Amino acid sequence: KTRIPRHVATPDPVETVACGPHHCLLICNRDGVLTGNSHGNARSTPFRGGKVYSWGRGQGGVLGHGTDSDCTAPTEIPGLRGRAVVAVGCGAQFSVALDAQGRLYTWGSSAEGQLGRDTNHGHAPGLVSSTSMPSIASFACGRAHVLARTVSGALFSWGSASHGQTGHLRPLLRAGENDDSCVEGNQTGTPPQEAESDLFVPAPRLVDVCGIGDLISQDEAAASRSPALPDLAISIVAVAAGDNHSLCVTASGVVLGWGSNEFGQVGASRRHTRKSKPSQSPGGASAIVRRPTTIAALPSVVSVACGALHSAAVTDVGDVYAWGYNGAGQLGLGDTRNRRTPCPIEAVFEFRVT
Repeated sequence: KTRIPRHVATPDPVETVACGPHHCLLICNRDGVLTGNSHGNARSTPFRGGKVYSWGRGQGGVLGHGTDSDCTAPTEIPGLRGRAVVAVGCGAQFSVALDAQGRLYTWGSSAEGQLGRDTNHGHAPGLVSSTSMPSIASFACGRAHVLARTVSGALFSWGSASHGQTGHLRPLLRAGENDDSCVEGNQTGTPPQEAESDLFVPAPRLVDVCGIGDLISQDEAAASRSPALPDLAISIVAVAAGDNHSLCVTASGVVLGWGSNEFGQVGASRRHTRKSKPSQSPGGASAIVRRPTTIAALPSVVSVACGALHSAAVTDVGDVYAWGYNGAGQLGLGDTRNRRTPCPIEAVFEFRVT
C-alpha cells in the first residue's frame, strides 16, 4: 500500500484518469500537449483523443489486455489503438471508453449486463452497437450499470437493475434468461418494489425521463425539450452514477434521480420511495426509486456527481449541495448524520465552484 502520492510514469502527458475499486484507466494525449479538457488549464488545441492505458487487478478481463492477469504499471490496451479515445470510465468489474466519433467500447465482466452487448465476459474492448442509440456525448459508470447521454440529449442505460438504477419500468431480464423470458416483477405486471439482485437490462435502452409531468412546471418542461427529440422529451445535459443510484441534469437545470435511496442518496421525497426488504448494509431497510424523479430541493444545477452512497451537485451560481450517506463526514456538512435531501455545503460558500 502507498499512503502518499507517487509519480506514475507514462509515455505522454495524461489527459484524464478514471478509477474503479481495483483498477485504473488513463488517456495519454497523442499530440503530447495538454488541452485542459479535464484539468482546467485550457489551451487552444482541442483534444482529439489518445491512447488508453490500464493497470490493477485483471480479474474478468477488466484491464482489456486479453487475460485475467494483474498489472502493476500502466500498459496500453491493444484493442483501442487508433480509436482516438476521449473519455474512460470504471465500474466495479468492467470498463468503458468513448471515442471521438461518439462510439462506446466496453470490456470486463457482463454478469449483470453491464457491457451492453452479447457476451458474459469481454477480455478485450468491444463496440456497444445499438441501432436505437445514436452518437454518445458522455457516460457514467455505476457499480454494474451504465448511463449514456446522446448528442441530442436522450438518455440510455443498461446493466444491473437490482435497485431500479437503470430507470426502466419496462420488462427486465433475470440472470440466465434471454430476451424471450422477460419478467415484470409480479403477476400484476407492475415492476418489482423490492431489491432483486438478479434483475438487469442487457442492452442499451432509452430511459423515459418525460414521465415527470406533475413534478416540474410546464415552463421548465418546455425549456428542457430538445428539437432533436420527440415532443414531451427532456433534453439531458449531464449524468452521474453511484453504486446503485443514478442522477441526470436537464437543459433547464432540473436534477432527476432514481435507484437505491436507502440513505437518501437519490434525494427524492419519501412519497416517491418504496421500502424493500431489510438490507445488509448499515442503515436498515433499503428503499427504491424506480423512475426518474425530480429533486425538488435543488436550485438550478449545472453538474452532478455520485459517490457509492452519496451525491453532490453544483448550481449555476457556484454553490455546492450534498446528500445521502454521511458516516465518514463525506457530505462536508460538519457532522456524520445522513441527509435525505440536498443540503448546501457552507464551508465553500466564499468560493465559486465550477
